[in-house]
Amino acid sequence: MSTSRSAIALGLMLLAGNAASQPLPGGHVAGRVIDGSGGVLPGVNVTVRATNLRRQAVTDAGGRFDVADVPPGSYIVTAELAGFETALRQVLLLTADSTVDVTLTVSMEFCNRDLVVDRGFRETTIESDAILLARITSVAPTRGSKSGCSADAVTYTATVVEGMKARAEDRELSTIRWVQDEDSGGPKSGEEYVVFLGWDAAHSRYSAAEGLYVFSVRAGHVEWNRDDVPGVGNGDPVAHLTDAIRGVLAPLRDGR
Repeated sequence: MSTSRSAIALGLMLLAGNAASQPLPGGHVAGRVIDGSGGVLPGVNVTVRATNLRRQAVTDAGGRFDVADVPPGSYIVTAELAGFETALRQVLLLTADSTVDVTLTVSMEFCNRDLVVDRGFRETTIESDAILLARITSVAPTRGSKSGCSADAVTYTATVVEGMKARAEDRELSTIRWVQDEDSGGPKSGEEYVVFLGWDAAHSRYSAAEGLYVFSVRAGHVEWNRDDVPGVGNGDPVAHLTDAIRGVLAPLRDGR
């Protein structure tokens, strides 16, 4: 996410937080937005709508929202965030001063084909916030719901075999998890991946959605089809790739 977009999101979150602290008129549709693992999501656009009414709010740092001044009636509530499926619920306000509390769960968008933006190996290595060699320990079916896309997805959990780079507070990072659409046979337990991740400050988590690499490793060899890494060729052992990464990171550690 760009600096300007982050600033806008932060501004909206602060506005949402300030609004939540003031007494507001009429009925309320309030609640929180979470992801599939139960984690709260800030910066989510929540809309309450009916034929002649449309009101919006943005979730705060705790994932909570409060849409005020809603007359009695039936409404559709949606939660929208880039990279996630839109969540939808129907609610009913019975009186002018009633409050409906609703929890909206948004799932990762399994059919996004435009997540990878190739920055080049050196730029990715420098800009990434974590570089890990991870071994898959579990593969679990996950259901998606986006119309027109595959509803079959898989959640992968992996242990970190080696951390070549991480934020200072995450030096002991031991487990990672990701979800991906499954159009064909995917990785299996025991297989290894070299993973480059960015820190998504808006949601307090690592993410590959900004175009960072995920390299699969099979039988101890990287599945490699690039030519922009000095000394690393297609199918080279993992050690060659990790040496190349350390070579790029060394000047940074030496303050150059």
